[in-house]
Amino acid sequence: MKELSIIIVNWNTKDYLKKCLDSILENLNGVDYEVIVVDNGSSDMSQEMLKTNYNRSPFKLVLLNENSGYAKGNNIGYEHSNGEIILLLNPDIIVLPNSIQNMMKYIKENPKAGIVGCHFLNPDGSMQYHYRRFLDIFTLIFYYSYIGNLLDRFIFKNFFSKRHKYMGEDFSRVKIIDQLSGSALMMFKRVIKELDGLFDEKMVIFFNDVDLCKRVWDIGYEIHVIPDAKVIHFGARSINQLSIKEYKKALFEGLLAYLKKHRDPKRFILPFIFPILFIRRKDKKFI
Repeated sequence: MKELSIIIVNWNTKDYLKKCLDSILENLNGVDYEVIVVDNGSSDMSQEMLKTNYNRSPFKLVLLNENSGYAKGNNIGYEHSNGEIILLLNPDIIVLPNSIQNMMKYIKENPKAGIVGCHFLNPDGSMQYHYRRFLDIFTLIFYYSYIGNLLDRFIFKNFFSKRHKYMGEDFSRVKIIDQLSGSALMMFKRVIKELDGLFDEKMVIFFNDVDLCKRVWDIGYEIHVIPDAKVIHFGARSINQLSIKEYKKALFEGLLAYLKKHRDPKRFILPFIFPILFIRRKDKKFI
């Protein structure tokens, strides 16, 4: 068994993927690891690039003929993994020195941490708040709807959006949060087994990571963000290839599947209808 399995699902982000893989090679000295790259039927020569440059250890290439979706792609990668620790990583991330090693050290020393996350940085080095509180009625209305978001921006001075994303809170120390983006999260394989699997494939693109974090909390673990692990995150390079119609449909389906699974639909039906009618396309910086 390997010490670490890194799972990366790619769809048409060839240039970013190469930078990501090279940053892993440069910064994981001393770790017994493997990288499982699942390509979801890319049409941008990603598969050719992978076969030319990374068809060797420590890489395992799973090259699909069609786009299976983000959730299923990660599940396929997980099935091919042989590591004690699992790290999910998006292809538009650059790993910085010692970050993964520090995450591994922390998760081994803190048994309450079911998931460990890092600091996300924009390319200019500024903080990217890639963290969320769990959904409530106010989030549905003021964060996910176009009209509600306008109200939040111009009347409430982004109060609900900032609260949802933990913006302005202190991340200089270890921070315990509700949910962490699947862009970079680490957990023990034994915890995933306790959950009876990684992602719920009913949430094809969106809310699969929210569901994962909710299930982790439900079985008694916590989600910790540590300050001495950092990655550069370019953000939304796959999602932004979707049309507005495709984006809204995927977000609607993921949100509905999550609410059906974790919330009482009767309590959420009215506030749910309102944002879905006018659902907004998120800021690329925070997707």
